[in-house]
Amino acid sequence: MTKRTDIIGVVLAGGNSSRMGQDKALLRVGEETFIGRAAHLLQQVFNDVIISANDRVVYDFIGLPVVEDVHKGCGPLAGLHATMASAGRNDIFVLSCDLPFVDVSVVERILDNSSGAEVIVAGDPTGVQPLCGVYRQSSMRVIEGQLQVKEYSVLKLVRHMKGRVVVFEEEESKRFLNINTPADYNSAVTLLKSP
Repeated sequence: MTKRTDIIGVVLAGGNSSRMGQDKALLRVGEETFIGRAAHLLQQVFNDVIISANDRVVYDFIGLPVVEDVHKGCGPLAGLHATMASAGRNDIFVLSCDLPFVDVSVVERILDNSSGAEVIVAGDPTGVQPLCGVYRQSSMRVIEGQLQVKEYSVLKLVRHMKGRVVVFEEEESKRFLNINTPADYNSAVTLLKSP
């Protein structure tokens, strides 16, 4: 597979993990952390991959550049803003590290459906998955506008940009299980270890 050079892969790892009680990005499945899993996935598709986080030292072991938020405490929208600014003219593909079931086929399907739209994200019968998808540089003006008025919802950004949603069927919904609590984590470990 030829790696994409026009889009930069971004692992979002800047959350507070308040419901988990510890940094979700550092949770392990076997020998691999959630953040390592997401990074390795994006490295299969994109030539350049960066991490969006607010503590460079914690994620040094991944060996990838870490981009810190300019607008602290503003959630994933601030991560989009900072990584997009660091990407220069390149668009970005964002993947939250707490979506451990996303695989290369998901990323490729979104990319295959990404022409002609400014925001292209995954979706399933449970709703839109705004932290798994492509954000064009042209969406930066809307991101900056939302930050100025303290509207931090990435989902509202997707709606404002009339983003394209690449819909995955009901049986594929497991791919977008979001790990927020210790119970979620225990379920994910069991599922990821099962053949």
